Amino acid sequence: MTTDRRTVRTTVLVAVLACGLLCATTAAAQSSGPDYTEEANHTVVLPDTTDHYPGEQNPRNASQQYWFAGEEGLEARGAESGIWVDRVVLTAGWVDYSACERKNVETFGIDRGNNNSGTTVDEEYDTAETTFRDGEVVVEFPDWDDFVGDPPYLAPEDAVVGAYGPSGTDTGCLNVTGEPGWYRVTGYLNGTVADEDCTDRDDPGCEPADKVSVDLQAGSNFVYVCECDNESEAREELGPPPSERTPTPTATATATKTATPTPTEQMDDDGTPAETADDATGTPADGTAGTATTTSGSGAGPGLAGPALLFGLLAAVVATVRDPGA
Repeated sequence: MTTDRRTVRTTVLVAVLACGLLCATTAAAQSSGPDYTEEANHTVVLPDTTDHYPGEQNPRNASQQYWFAGEEGLEARGAESGIWVDRVVLTAGWVDYSACERKNVETFGIDRGNNNSGTTVDEEYDTAETTFRDGEVVVEFPDWDDFVGDPPYLAPEDAVVGAYGPSGTDTGCLNVTGEPGWYRVTGYLNGTVADEDCTDRDDPGCEPADKVSVDLQAGSNFVYVCECDNESEAREELGPPPSERTPTPTATATATKTATPTPTEQMDDDGTPAETADDATGTPADGTAGTATTTSGSGAGPGLAGPALLFGLLAAVVATVRDPGA
């Protein structure tokens, strides 16, 4: 009887641990997708001059606005009629969002046709669940079976619009990296393909019978981080953004002298300089896209650590059951 109880307790423990491992790795995999930067439209703005100041020069007081439309990216993914949105994720390793709360969401909703001025939206979505982390913002919408409502419809030409920052006289929450440079934000969009001619959120009949999930990600424009009053000053201090840089031509060797090519600065996905042989110090950790304190928002896949640990636990259980006296 003692052995049976031990077996039951151990089995339950392994099931709980396995669920935790698998759920964690699944969450991490759901914040990155096929890259459609060229086909989608993702714009990010730091509206105030001080929003661009590095780190502690404007502590917890920055603000950020964004517009994210799938456009031809959704069409290329087979969602010509749009999607019912499940989640939106912003990944920016150079921004710490972790101190933000619901009160710091100035605007969040959908701009139908992406033709409104500023951050004006046609539909606000207060029921969306927003999670703020260091380097990441995750917005999750209700599912069809949820009590609070159904997921919103998003046509390819519609834009998800968000604005985060100080709330009234309250202390702000955003902190940007202390390393000057050009940076961008990666946006991720996931949802269920909508049926043609049935896009009314309030019509239960519009829920697709055969749900097909699609996702995509897109990099935004580059924004500067420096103690600069405007973009012109930023260009003088930092040079042009990576999107405007042209590779340095490689010199052709001659019979009398071999020319040494000038190294071209390589850029990471978020616009930070990548380490080269001539830059052994590399980029400070707070300026890269992989510094989020959580694993679910950096875009990394689940890897082998979770499964390896799970198999180790299972092996330990088998050994315990075989040895009742253990």
